[in-house]
Amino acid sequence: MINYEKFKEIKELQKRGMTQREIAEKVEVGRRYVQTVWNKSEDAFQKAEKQKIYHLEDYRAFILDIIKLTPQTRCANILFRLQETFEDFEVSKTTFYRYVKQLREESGLAQFSKRTYSPRVREAAGEEAQVDFGQYKMKTMYGTTVKVYFFCMVLSYSSMRFVHFEPDPFTTATAIRAHEYAFQYFGGRTRKIMYDLDRVFVRNENYGDIIFVKEFEEFIKRTAFTATFCKPRDPNTKGRVENLVGFVKYNFLEGRTYCGIDALNVACLRWLDTKGNEVVSEKKHFSPRDMFRDERKYLTQVHIPKPKKRVYELSKSNTINFDGNFYEMPRGAHMLMNRVRIEEKGTELMVYSLDTGEIVCKHNIEIKKTNRVIPLEQGTEPGIKLMQMEKLFAGDELYEQYMVGVKYKLPRYVNKQSWALLKVAKVYNKDEMRMAFKHCIEKDRCKFAEFMPFLIYKFGRERALQVISQQTMHNYMRRALEIAREVANG
Repeated sequence: MINYEKFKEIKELQKRGMTQREIAEKVEVGRRYVQTVWNKSEDAFQKAEKQKIYHLEDYRAFILDIIKLTPQTRCANILFRLQETFEDFEVSKTTFYRYVKQLREESGLAQFSKRTYSPRVREAAGEEAQVDFGQYKMKTMYGTTVKVYFFCMVLSYSSMRFVHFEPDPFTTATAIRAHEYAFQYFGGRTRKIMYDLDRVFVRNENYGDIIFVKEFEEFIKRTAFTATFCKPRDPNTKGRVENLVGFVKYNFLEGRTYCGIDALNVACLRWLDTKGNEVVSEKKHFSPRDMFRDERKYLTQVHIPKPKKRVYELSKSNTINFDGNFYEMPRGAHMLMNRVRIEEKGTELMVYSLDTGEIVCKHNIEIKKTNRVIPLEQGTEPGIKLMQMEKLFAGDELYEQYMVGVKYKLPRYVNKQSWALLKVAKVYNKDEMRMAFKHCIEKDRCKFAEFMPFLIYKFGRERALQVISQQTMHNYMRRALEIAREVANG
């Protein structure tokens, strides 16, 4: 694109009688840029430039929110976020980058240093892929921080990329599953795959005679590819995938809010299809997807075993049959939900409600075939109590606002707060509890330590003692008296 200074220079050379080709070579711009301004007046040029800026000014607050929260976010990521949020957003990349640069200068945020590149050997189509892992801290909608872990695979010839996220550090089992997802995404595998000497894959280097983790060795034999290894952080041999790790961090994750691992994986696949694999390389002059059309026919198809059943219907026996064992659910679970989803995490089996995504319970996975497996104490009762409360107050705005406040201020104690509210529901009716919800919301103190004192103030000590102990009553009475004084004083 041509800025105002270059426009004036072109017009000055035009007055001297130089041709468009000569001016393009002199100013060092493409000839088509000279053609666009050849018959344009200075007023018309400035008006067009201002019109572009006015259009972007509508999105100024949105862009500033991103670069203030994460100043290191690259322009390409900001542009993708805008296109993802506003479907009708259209602007040329050069105009947008220039506008963001001006915005950064006005807000005092530092610019990025230019990246450096080193030449690498180009592999043949279908010959090699590279694998690496990354991790990143993200903000949740409640202001807390979570760490996500991701698997990256890139094809060396076409630079076609794949990324998969997990909420926990990768194990051999989850890394193998990520490989299978990648093979499905690409439609096959390359002849060899390059790795770091990661403990997920390698048990011992053994002076160059690599000893694989047993499960990974079986996976290699079943899939029939060659695994090669290099030193960690070696850009001369594995730079493509290391660049991809940085690309994911700074062009996809920066400024993004964490809304769950499934939502993150869906968003990432959309990003890969619309941006990650569509960026045109300045060196190759083709996008990874364009190159992949040639490489795909050289990939070897892989048979991927059918995954284990992940969704179960709860029967009247209140159990699920997993690998020959009957795993018990918490009491009353079958009356609150029809189906549950399971996940294997190491030696534990996690059970989630399919409707809400809340954890129901967890078990130790039994290798031997037994009749029934009792759930672990941790993660059972609170999950059910939360779902019972949500069923009791389904669609109630006051309850929902109150729980939003609890989740914001006491995210670690949501289940315990729900358990306490369910005890209250046995003594107080819904209208009485709604009065307490409204009070807590107005005072911006959404927690049981405000909820219960209001009920004590409003309905007396005797009913409250059916819910809380005498010692707890003593602690809550002080706040109940304060509420009474506040109401008396208006």
